[in-house]
Amino acid sequence: MLRKRDYVILIAVLISVLAAVYLTFTEVRSLRSTLSAIEDEKNAIESLNDKAVYLQEIKNKEQDYATVLEEYNRMIPSKPGKNDIIGTMYELGKNCSVDITEIKFDAEVKGQRLMNLPFTINLNGDYIDIFSFFEGIRQQKRIYNIININLTRESSTSDNVYANILLNSYYVK
Repeated sequence: MLRKRDYVILIAVLISVLAAVYLTFTEVRSLRSTLSAIEDEKNAIESLNDKAVYLQEIKNKEQDYATVLEEYNRMIPSKPGKNDIIGTMYELGKNCSVDITEIKFDAEVKGQRLMNLPFTINLNGDYIDIFSFFEGIRQQKRIYNIININLTRESSTSDNVYANILLNSYYVK
């Protein structure tokens, strides 16, 4: 038969076991919430790291973007630049051995986002040199659109050709 002292020990052991189970259960719940919080923090850190990598890539490409923007600004500048056009055409004519007799600007045409700057060039020279001039126009950084070309031969025995060229240039308004 169990004595009173054995009952006390048994009750004390049971209380100790129950307390240990309760404390273990409470600790497991606490650890689960801590693990969940750690997982959330890990996901937040990974998300921020991905954003940091993306921003670093953009920063690394900043110079590339600046170069592309500069090229676009040369292709379609923010002002008419008539003097630049005249200088470019005369330089191109000199390089292609053609004589430019006149450059005449027509009225600007307003578009939705761009202004159209039409102009006419009268020139003369050898047939091949005139076509070299056209190729030079095509190779320019600024966009030029050739609208019309009229070629007239000086005489049946001459290689000299007169050209009247209608072009468009553009700028951002």
